[in-house]
Amino acid sequence: MGSCILGNIKKERLMQILEIDESLNILYVVALGYPVENVQVVSIRETADHKYFRDEEGNHYVPKRCIEDLIIKEL
Repeated sequence: MGSCILGNIKKERLMQILEIDESLNILYVVALGYPVENVQVVSIRETADHKYFRDEEGNHYVPKRCIEDLIIKEL
């Protein structure tokens, strides 16, 4: 089972389709399902690049920054 968080959505239209009360606000949509491709998250340290890529077998690689590279200061 896989998931994907979507933030770039047509919120007003989605609220109409799902009949969501106007007092509520959609922030994100979470899509759930079974992936049709093999996706591997890899460290940017390993790839030295932020671009997504595929290998010769069709595996999809998604470079991500490590948490250690994102933390500026611990309090």
